[in-house]
Amino acid sequence: MKPDAKMTMMTTLVLVVLILLTFLSVVTLFRVNQVYFLLAESSAITTDVGLVANVSADDDPFLGSPAAPVAIVCFLDYSCGACSEVQETLAQIVEAYGDQVRFVFRDFPLGGPGTPSFNAALAAECADQQGKFWEMRDLLFANQPAFDRGSLRSYAASLGLDALTFDGCLSAAETTAEVEQDYADGQSYGVSSTPTCFVNGRRLVGTVSFSVFRRAVDEALQ
Repeated sequence: MKPDAKMTMMTTLVLVVLILLTFLSVVTLFRVNQVYFLLAESSAITTDVGLVANVSADDDPFLGSPAAPVAIVCFLDYSCGACSEVQETLAQIVEAYGDQVRFVFRDFPLGGPGTPSFNAALAAECADQQGKFWEMRDLLFANQPAFDRGSLRSYAASLGLDALTFDGCLSAAETTAEVEQDYADGQSYGVSSTPTCFVNGRRLVGTVSFSVFRRAVDEALQ
């Protein structure tokens, strides 16, 4: 065999080996990612405390049917990026299950009165009094973390809320008490971070996917 032919053959063999190694590396990485994804999803449903009994929906805003057999009660912070991300997933769950589920939004600002998170929760409560809770929720999540009083008044104006009523509500002791009650209830159920949701008492913590919520809802319906 001529030297040039031998070199060509060796080069071809090296290329084939490199291609095979690259392919095997990609397949291995893909499988590792699959396993990691499955483990992450399975761990999203915490089982360390079992079911939390009597998780109250209070009188907070909800989507879905008030008579739904499955209640998804979520404790959320408007400054929380993961809380913003999970909103679309929860809307998809409500759409998929219709009258079988009810998604309840409860406040859990990770900061006391005067903090941006608490101010945002007050604004949402005040918008709810004028029938615009969900619209205000969307604005707050879209404009994180601009929750100073001026920004909140601007959001209210864009929704057509009565300015004097909104301002009075922001300063009312009753509004602060409502947000503090949500926070206290969350603590009593073991909530320490957001988002934390309870599906008929089954706790889901963090950025939870549609499939994990679906599995929790299906289990609750059984």
